[in-house]
Formats: sequence, C-alpha cells, structure tokens
Amino acid sequence: MVNSFKRKLSKSFLSFSEKIATDDEHAIAKAIGDFIDAFNERDIEKIRSAISDDAKIEGVAIGRTMSRNEYVAYLSHGLLWVDLFAFDDVLIRIENGVAAAHGSLTTRLTSGKSWQVEAIIKLRKKDEKWLIVETKVQVPRYLP
Repeated sequence: MVNSFKRKLSKSFLSFSEKIATDDEHAIAKAIGDFIDAFNERDIEKIRSAISDDAKIEGVAIGRTMSRNEYVAYLSHGLLWVDLFAFDDVLIRIENGVAAAHGSLTTRLTSGKSWQVEAIIKLRKKDEKWLIVETKVQVPRYLP
C-alpha cells in the first residue's frame, strides 16, 4: 500500500469540479497531504500544527470526538502500532469558507492488519493557513 495522495498533488494532475484547481484548492490538498505525511513520519508536532486549536477530531480507534489537545495526547502513545496511513479517492469541496475532503482512509497496522474507512476532513483557513477543524469517519472495513 502506497500513499498515492501526495503523488497526485501536481498542478497538472489535480483538478476540482472539472476545472483547473485554484491556489486555495492546491493549498488544501497540500495541507491534507502534509497531515498524512506527519502520521507516516510519526511527527506529533507536525500533526498538532495541522489541526486547529478548536477542532473536533473523530477517529476509528478513539471511539469518541476529541479536542486537538486530547487527540495529540492520545496519538503520542497510539502511533506506535500504526505502520502507514493513506488517503485516496479524495473529493474536495469548498463552501462558505470551509473545505470538506471526502475520501478513503486506509490504515495499516504494524501487525500487518489493515482497515479502511470513508472519512471527511474539514478545513478552514486561519491566518493564511488551512487547518483541520473537524474529522469524521464511518465504521471501518477490515481488509484481508
């Protein structure tokens, strides 16, 4: 499994609603790609900096919605069992200043098991930077 989302960020590949992507749309895609990379690098500070301080984070393993600080504290102990995150088949829409990225989030554990969920990552621009303000996930589907 390869995180192909980051590979698809080039201006020639990326398009939104059958049109050329705007600078904001590229910035949103980059913010999501950087967030996924931070997970794969197990870089807690990069993860923290990608998330707004008032965010509501829902994850597969956490079982409830958490604040940014709760989520980062949880990850500081929980990332050890994660081998790889990938976010694919992503559709990004911007409405009323909020970007919503819908896609398939795949997690491979160090045990070799994997799961996939449909996820929504919402972002809002704050001080010229797109930050994650909310995540939602569906029930995971375990992969063979």
